Amino acid sequence: MTFMEDEKVYVKLTKHEWPDERVRKRKQRWIIRVVILAVLFSFTSGWFFGSSTQSIQRIDLDESKYARLDAIIGQLSNTWYYGRDIENIEAWLLQNAIDGMFDLIGDPYTSYMTAQEVLDFEQSIDMGFVGIGVQFYVIDGVNIVERVFKNSPAERFGVMPGDIIYRVEGIEVEGMPTSEIAAIVMGEAGTIVTIDFIRANEVITKEIERGEVRNSAYGEIINNNIGLIEINQFGSTTHLEIKEYLDEMVNLNIENLIIDMRDNGGGYLESLLNIASFFLEKDTVVIQQKYKDDRIEIGSVNRDNYYDNFKKIIVLVNGNTASASEVLTAALKEQAGVTVVGETTFGKGSVQITRPFSDGSALKLTTAQWLTPQGNLIQDVGITPDVVVKQHPAFYQQVGMMEEDLFVSFDEVSEYVLYVQKALDFIGYDVDRMDGYMSRTTLDAINAFNAANDLEVTDTLTPTSYQVIRTEVLRKWYTNRRAVDLQLQVAIGLFNE
Repeated sequence: MTFMEDEKVYVKLTKHEWPDERVRKRKQRWIIRVVILAVLFSFTSGWFFGSSTQSIQRIDLDESKYARLDAIIGQLSNTWYYGRDIENIEAWLLQNAIDGMFDLIGDPYTSYMTAQEVLDFEQSIDMGFVGIGVQFYVIDGVNIVERVFKNSPAERFGVMPGDIIYRVEGIEVEGMPTSEIAAIVMGEAGTIVTIDFIRANEVITKEIERGEVRNSAYGEIINNNIGLIEINQFGSTTHLEIKEYLDEMVNLNIENLIIDMRDNGGGYLESLLNIASFFLEKDTVVIQQKYKDDRIEIGSVNRDNYYDNFKKIIVLVNGNTASASEVLTAALKEQAGVTVVGETTFGKGSVQITRPFSDGSALKLTTAQWLTPQGNLIQDVGITPDVVVKQHPAFYQQVGMMEEDLFVSFDEVSEYVLYVQKALDFIGYDVDRMDGYMSRTTLDAINAFNAANDLEVTDTLTPTSYQVIRTEVLRKWYTNRRAVDLQLQVAIGLFNE
C-alpha cells in the first residue's frame, strides 16, 4: 500500500486502466440510449400529436457543418420534458453526444477527458504524492512497512522495511482502513507528522517532515549479486528514479540485473526512450510508429546514458504488462538479446497523444501503432517470453467474500472450495484436487488448517476459515515473497546457467 491511495488488491492480476477509461465504462450505454430515445421521441411525438393539437414546426438548418447537432441540443434543452430535472442540460447533452461518438468508434483508448479526468490521468502515470514514502501491507489489521522509497522523507528519517506502523499523530491505526491512515499521514509538504513504529518489540517515535514522493520505480539488491529494478509506470520522472538505483548498483559492482515490468500499464513515450538509453547504446532503434498513411517514424536512443556494467539482463513480464512496457521489452529482446521471463504480455501496441483544450479538458486519441525495432506487431499479439512461467494457481482465482451464513460440506461443489484448494496448496497443505469439489482430502486439509490456527473445527468450510485462509495466502506472499514468486525465482536461476 502507499499513502496516496485507497486500499488495493494485494496481488495485482488485472490490467491497469486509465482514469478516463474507467469513467467511460461506468457511464455505460444506457446514457446514450436515453439521449437517442429522447431525440426519437421529440420527432415522433410531433408526428402523432402535432396533427391534432398543433401545427408541425419545421426546424430550419443553416449550412454550417454541425447545425443538426446544435438544433437537436437546442430543442432538447428547451422542450424535452424530462430535461427539467437535469442541471445545465446543454452541457449534459453535449457530453453524452461526445461519449456516444467515442462509444461507436470502437477504440477504447481514444476518449474525451474533462479537466479533472486529465489531472487524474496525469497523476496516474507519474504516481507522485506528498507523504512520507513507504509502501506497506496489512495482515490481521497490522500495517507492516514493505519498502521505503529512495530519497523519500521516510528514508531520510530512518524508517526501515519490517517496521510496524503503530500510531499516527497519537492515534492507534491497527485495523484502521488504509484510506483513513492515508488521510492522517498525508498533508502539505514541509509539515510534520508524528508516527510511532514498532521495531523488534520497541516503540520508535519519528517526527517526519512530509515531502514530495516519487514511486513509479523501485530498486534493491537481492541474493547479494543481483540488481532488481521494478518499473511500475513510465512517468515523467521515472528515468530519474531508476538512475539513482542503477548508480548505486554500479558502486556495488552489480553485473546481473532483473527489470520487473509486471503489471506495468505503460506511460509516456519520452520516458520510454529515456529509460531505454540506460540499457541500449546511443542511436539504437527502440520503436517504430506506423501512422494511418503508412508512414513509419523511428524512435531511437538519442543520448549516451548506457550502463555497460550489466553483463546479463532478464526482463519479467505478465499479462498486465502493456503499451510502453511492451515496447521496452521488445526493444531489449531484439536489440540487446535480453531474456524475457513470465507470461505473454497484454498486446497494446497503439499510440495515444493528448490534445488539450483551453478549458483544461483534452482529447486522447490513437494516432499510430507501435512496432518493435524489427517491425513486429504488438497490438493484440503481445510479447511472448523466452521462458514461460506462471505464478501459483491461487493468484489467478477471482473470488469475493464468502456469505456469512454459507457453509460448504463434504460432497458439495463451490467456487469458494475451488479457491481454498488452491490456497491451501500454496500455503503447504495436501490437497488432492483443484476443481471446487469438496473431497474428503480437501475437508481434512481445511480441518487441519483450522486446528493449526485455533479455529473451530466444524468439518465444513465456514466464512471464518475461508477468510483466514485468504489472509494466510497474503501473509506468505508478503513475508516470503522472494521465495514464493515463481517467476522471479526462475529469473534468478537463469543467472547461474
